[in-house]
Amino acid sequence: MTGIVIVGASLAGLRAAEHLREEGFDGSLTLIGDEPHEPYDRPPLSKQVLLGRVLPEDTALPRRREVDAEWRLGVAAAGLDCPCATGDASRPPSEPICTNAGP
Repeated sequence: MTGIVIVGASLAGLRAAEHLREEGFDGSLTLIGDEPHEPYDRPPLSKQVLLGRVLPEDTALPRRREVDAEWRLGVAAAGLDCPCATGDASRPPSEPICTNAGP
């Protein structure tokens, strides 16, 4: 396996990447997310930032570990072309994909 693509670059995507690294995965990681920023703590953003009590840059989520990933931010995943979905149940090699869909 050469790499894993994680679709959804919010809290769930970040934690998935951290968990993969904790478990010893040393291949490439790519996180794709439609928002232009790395994961952030949404409740303070929606309340404290709008009230001027917290700066937006102070809402970043704490990292449990370095994930050494390529962040593709501001890019929505438009579809999934999965060659492993075959009618004869065979599984040709492909990059694993982890989806973390938001609300």
